[in-house]
Amino acid sequence: MPEGFDYSVTAKGLIPGAVYDVKAYPLEESSDYGTVTSYTLGTLTADSEGELSGFYDLAGGGYDWEITVENAGEVILQTHPQDAAGFGVSA
Repeated sequence: MPEGFDYSVTAKGLIPGAVYDVKAYPLEESSDYGTVTSYTLGTLTADSEGELSGFYDLAGGGYDWEITVENAGEVILQTHPQDAAGFGVSA
């Protein structure tokens, strides 16, 4: 059984020196929908691009998230919730 979510996010076309939060928002199909508003996966300071990777420990259940890159609370980049590659995780 999976123990968590190993992730890597690369964002391009960012403002040099700006600070960005990378977040995961549970979608309706996710087992944590309605109980968790969002997860902050990390923060990055960009040159023209930024990269963030890590591991998020999860309890058992099915997870379906939308990943965003945000600056001062404004979504700059986001995954498409219907992306065929998806960000669904079974744990």
